[in-house]
Amino acid sequence: MSRSGCLVLVCGIPGSGKTTFSQELSGHYSPPYDESHYFLIPLHTDLLYPLDLRALQIQDVDQFNFKEARREVNDCLRRLLRVNSIGLHSSPPYCLPPHSSCKWDKLVQWLAEHKFADSTGKFSFSGNVAMVIDDNLHLRSMRYEYYQMARDYGLGFVEIFLQCHLDTALARNAQRSCPLPPSTVERLGEAAEPPDPGGHRWEEGRSVVMSTDCRLNAFIPVARDKVLSMITESFSKPVQPLSCEDVEMKLLCQLHSLHNHTHQADMVLRKCVSEAMNNQASGDRLERASLARRANSVRRDILEQLKTGKVESSWNFEASSKEFKTNIEELFLSQLYDTK
Repeated sequence: MSRSGCLVLVCGIPGSGKTTFSQELSGHYSPPYDESHYFLIPLHTDLLYPLDLRALQIQDVDQFNFKEARREVNDCLRRLLRVNSIGLHSSPPYCLPPHSSCKWDKLVQWLAEHKFADSTGKFSFSGNVAMVIDDNLHLRSMRYEYYQMARDYGLGFVEIFLQCHLDTALARNAQRSCPLPPSTVERLGEAAEPPDPGGHRWEEGRSVVMSTDCRLNAFIPVARDKVLSMITESFSKPVQPLSCEDVEMKLLCQLHSLHNHTHQADMVLRKCVSEAMNNQASGDRLERASLARRANSVRRDILEQLKTGKVESSWNFEASSKEFKTNIEELFLSQLYDTK
């Protein structure tokens, strides 16, 4: 028999008060207590992320490894939902990884030590459950992964974004026993994307931005009551599966994005062709004509590869404008000279 569930994101940059608020919200990591017929379980994801990896979240170093670690954390949470039959959809179309996982073992051990679950991950209580996820999640795309999880399982979803001035965050970070480098906090602050319900429908009615610039002991009581009320309401309004209309709209958005990126790539490629021709300005007429044919043929081939998804994909539609331009230029040059 399934039980209702809710994912509660408590997010913000380091020093914004996430862990303090999550602990207060969940009863200082005590055994779970009943609050309007549901249980709160704090999941502080720092216990699953290696410290040296978390420090790389905004840096350009080893970015792929961080994404992989975050995916593994999400897999652990999906397994926890499955093991405990939480949600309206007990068997969503999602393939879980093998049971042997260091992060899964660490999560189960932590839950058992705090009397939330047994050694298999089965909760030690019956009833509905709200999992409070304490993580930076400073980018909207990171939070959307949890929204997708809530949609897959038919869970409630609440997004709490704690916001404070950078000076406040830096001061609090400096007081930690293991502070992050100030430059990391600054970069996280610059990149942070607070909820925008007006621009992103999935955040509408499910998110709230709270300022933590004041003293946390004054902020917490009022904020806690508001969040508990949002959690209670979310159980009766779980995230619904995609309707046919939503799927169609998503496909249209993807096609629009594909068109925009193809157009951008074409502009970069035309400039590459022009530069290649300028570099051969001193060549004879036949050589220049041959180069022009090769360069334009490569341009058309790359555009076709982009349209059909044959280009190695990770950078196509997720890279920044500068990275996108650089990758297109490098691809053009490699294919131009390979065709000689």
